[in-house]
Amino acid sequence: MIAHALDPLPDASPEAHLLLHAESLMQIGRHTEALHYVEEVLASHEDNFTAWVLKGEILRQARRSQEAVAAFQRALELDPHDDWVMGRLSEVYRDIGHSTEALFYLDKALSLNPDSVFALAVKGEILRSMGELHQAISLLDRSIALNSSRAITFAQEAEELRQNQHHEESLYRYDDALTANAHSAWVLASKGEALRSLGELEAALETIEQALQLRQRHLELLGAKAEMLRKVGRFEDALACFDQALEISNEKSRMFASKAMVLADLGQESEADDLLARAIGLQPDEAHFWWLRGGLLEKRGRYEEARRCLARVVDLNPAHTEAVATYARLLCRQGDYSRARRVAKHYRTLSEDDWGFFLSGFIELCSGQEAAARDLLARAVSEAEHRLRQTNNGESRVWRTFNLALYYLVAGHTERANALYDTALQQTSRNQLREAIHDLYFVHHCGFTQRPIIQLIQRLEATLAL
Repeated sequence: MIAHALDPLPDASPEAHLLLHAESLMQIGRHTEALHYVEEVLASHEDNFTAWVLKGEILRQARRSQEAVAAFQRALELDPHDDWVMGRLSEVYRDIGHSTEALFYLDKALSLNPDSVFALAVKGEILRSMGELHQAISLLDRSIALNSSRAITFAQEAEELRQNQHHEESLYRYDDALTANAHSAWVLASKGEALRSLGELEAALETIEQALQLRQRHLELLGAKAEMLRKVGRFEDALACFDQALEISNEKSRMFASKAMVLADLGQESEADDLLARAIGLQPDEAHFWWLRGGLLEKRGRYEEARRCLARVVDLNPAHTEAVATYARLLCRQGDYSRARRVAKHYRTLSEDDWGFFLSGFIELCSGQEAAARDLLARAVSEAEHRLRQTNNGESRVWRTFNLALYYLVAGHTERANALYDTALQQTSRNQLREAIHDLYFVHHCGFTQRPIIQLIQRLEATLAL
């Protein structure tokens, strides 16, 4: 809720009442109608700061990102010192992949308000996606600490107003409580993913459980809000709360998937598989869940089931590069080289990176086409070395070093491969190490049974066990 801009006043103007109604419609997902009321205000008051802020937020929620950027930029022209608007603008930039612009506005917002809950959370999420995990967790923790007490306070105020029959006023506080709970759950989920990337699995599991509890609390608050809407005769709005509840349930299913992957990392693969199946049951057309389950089934040695899952991913999203690559790998493992070759070629049309050349080269090598394999593996090495030189991010460098080491190993340059594994092991996270071991097992099970590969697997597994 945009409380700083839209708090109702006893002598509120007609424009303020229109904007309050617009915000109420936005809260239940009726974006077209909400935008109509905002445009009505802007038609006669083109410099209304609150209207531009609300317009930006409606457009952001409706995923009309470029228009949202323009609206928030206009709001900042009217008030260049509003840290909340800067935080929202940065979130839109993040959503369209412009991390540099997003961080610019986040730093401006935090310079104005170092305790901006929202700016801290968005910056933490962006840094997490960039691999700056420790700094991300620090920012996310600070955001959670600042936000949690506010969520509890809003919910208590809403309940007190409801008990005193102040139904309209209670709705505003319910909206505040819902926003705060949704925000905290999102931040906790982001923190859980960061902890998993660092290999802090028990902490990641606990954090994701907390996020799920907040999502459940969100559902309970939606039920209470729906009851308030029914009592004041807003029946369509009450029904719309159920649509919001469905969205929250979908978000819970994404958290089920995150929890499943942590359980898998902890070795509880059966429980992880059950959770992923539950997530798929809730959202059968969500390609990401099929992708995660396919990868898990592959690691459990259930290759035919994994293959079906990955085929489903590619059917739902033909541009899912990771699923296409894993599908090709499975086909190669099962000896279906003709189909594996076609799928790997498709991968290279999606992403002409070093992994695509390696995968194609490895398939050719397994199928006895040594000359073609040699050329493709040389291209993979060349591309990987170039990308490694261009990469400054610590986590990305480790991933690329592990990949380059694997390419050299398969190409027969064992000494160079061992040196690269030495380098990667000095900085690797446990999650990265698990993936490197998984890649070595794939190569080993496809017929590469030489002593150097077996020794490498034993060495990396010993490191993981420490």
